Amino acid sequence: MRPSDHFGRNAWTLPRRPDPLSTLMWRCDRDPSLRPALVLVVLLDRAPEPERLRAGHEWATRMIPRLRDRLVAPLLTPRTPIWTPDPEFDIGRHLRRAALPRPGGRRALLDLAEQLAAAPFDLDRPPWESVLVEELPGESEPYRAAWLVKLHHCLADGPQLAFWFATLLSRTRTPRTDKPQPPAPPRWLDTPLTEQLVGTLADDATSAARGLARAARAAAGSPVRSTLGIGTMAYRLMEVTTRPAGKPSPLLRPRGTTRRFEGVEIDLDRLRATARANDVSVNAAYCAGLFTGLRLYHQAHRVTTPSTSAAITLPVSRTGPRTGNQFNGGKFAGPLDDQDPKSLCRTLEQSLTRA
Repeated sequence: MRPSDHFGRNAWTLPRRPDPLSTLMWRCDRDPSLRPALVLVVLLDRAPEPERLRAGHEWATRMIPRLRDRLVAPLLTPRTPIWTPDPEFDIGRHLRRAALPRPGGRRALLDLAEQLAAAPFDLDRPPWESVLVEELPGESEPYRAAWLVKLHHCLADGPQLAFWFATLLSRTRTPRTDKPQPPAPPRWLDTPLTEQLVGTLADDATSAARGLARAARAAAGSPVRSTLGIGTMAYRLMEVTTRPAGKPSPLLRPRGTTRRFEGVEIDLDRLRATARANDVSVNAAYCAGLFTGLRLYHQAHRVTTPSTSAAITLPVSRTGPRTGNQFNGGKFAGPLDDQDPKSLCRTLEQSLTRA
């Protein structure tokens, strides 16, 4: 999949209507306990030049035009929002600098990230912001600055965000001279009046009619197979949405909206080696470390429970354009009473497979 297929002018044709999951996340922003923000903390050896940082952000919004878009509810169909360019887009409204209070250090930086994550988005603007911390007082070498990026989950999921950063960020300090320079996308006033009123409803109706016709032909040709397919889908939907996966931990149940950020260093090479040694996936090895930490947390608070309910995002294959959120969710009971690493890895591998 070529990056050029999803950047610059080619990205102008990305779907205007968000997928259902992204629409749901957009609506969840009104609830502080469900506010879907992605926050990235990047440690830097030194602060970049202000003008170069601003120019880099402006270039990124031309390479990823969705960063200039906001979700707007059409006048006649407010429940089906569409992506439209911000008519007053200004990179200065999304980029700012911040200073840490003394003595500073990693804890003060994570506290700032917490505040950034807790603040609501201005949904009248493209839902993202970037913060440069030019000095990290109290932080040891080689980190002297930090870069915080906050994006609304309706813009992208984790793999999408990683794809953007891996493609746009240079691996050298010297500026690249061969970068493509696409123009800025059209403004909101270029959006057809029908879309401003009803969004993509007309196009959706045409697509839905075609899909209904295809489904009707398939059902007429094989009614038994169609009925079994619908029954299987309904059963799977009930499994995912209604049936519990273990009991919630009594220690984790009384949680509120406050979030506490911490940093955990993970050696990816050792994690992959652990997964290979136990013949499990990297996800299973990672979850084994996570549930071991949760077991020790419960022991420290003298709370005994055999397991706790857990949920995990499961990636799906991307066959269309890279946009929005493309993942499924799975639920399972995470064991908190298994102290043998190999046994825990294999149990979690089976749980993830079933999920």
